[in-house]
Amino acid sequence: MKKSIGYIALLFLTGFTSCKEYGVSINSNDNLAEDTTYVSKTPEPAELKNFLVEELNGVKCGACPEGAAFLEKLNGDNDHRFRIIAIHQGTLTDMITNREPKSIQDLSTGKGGDGSQILNGIFGEQGSKPTACFDRWPQGTGTNVYLADGANQWPPRIAEMKKRRDKTPVNLKVESKYNTDKDQYDITVTLHYTQAVKGENKLFIYLTENNIKDAFTYSDTLITYNHVFRKAVTDPVGRPFLVNVNKEPGRVYIYRAAVKVDKTDARQKFWVPENMKVVAFVSNPGPDDKSVLQVQETDFR
Repeated sequence: MKKSIGYIALLFLTGFTSCKEYGVSINSNDNLAEDTTYVSKTPEPAELKNFLVEELNGVKCGACPEGAAFLEKLNGDNDHRFRIIAIHQGTLTDMITNREPKSIQDLSTGKGGDGSQILNGIFGEQGSKPTACFDRWPQGTGTNVYLADGANQWPPRIAEMKKRRDKTPVNLKVESKYNTDKDQYDITVTLHYTQAVKGENKLFIYLTENNIKDAFTYSDTLITYNHVFRKAVTDPVGRPFLVNVNKEPGRVYIYRAAVKVDKTDARQKFWVPENMKVVAFVSNPGPDDKSVLQVQETDFR
């Protein structure tokens, strides 16, 4: 990726370090990912925080459509500050094949796929659907650590989530643009630390899709599924970055990746890019604290 001479000079003046790597392509073709860091002389003011809400869903989960609708209402009640990801993984996610209308596509990412890695590597459980995780705080009930079962549990969890962190120590910007020459989507995520942060962080970039029409076990017509998790651009359980680098106020980290949609892939052939979003977020690394510092989304275009 080319940089202007002026930009390179600026990076050297502000403490430039960078590295390049391969291996984040969606369809196993080689494509370039690049990350860059420098320190700005003028730290940005902290953004108002958005909140990551991950809902475990399934086409055979009877109460899940009502749960999804309630979550949309809660989002509206909270100034639309939620960035929602609906992960079809675990129980009640098998395709409907024994009656009409049958499932058109598999909304899960398959056994061992990205959704499965999130379920096992982040949550370590699947809860009792409808269930949701709020900013990856350990605030579930019963045997759950991260998942709050039942929509009646969600409002108090949301209040707790907002109370814990309403401003962010790291501003985040995510951009996506279709590159016609290379037939790929160029994604850029920029982090700007507004205050000093100790320890490691992880970056996550997920793709989701809205307005999917497909079968539901208790409906004789197709229903609409939104925020469906499609794929991780980074490692599904996060990509460590700025390892052993001070994250002082003004520290900027930029990550660029290129994504190609593989229409020969059994799942990707159903993707409708104009209905898709890029969701990017940064979190603490775990295992004791996986909480999300900031999350943003943009159109996958």
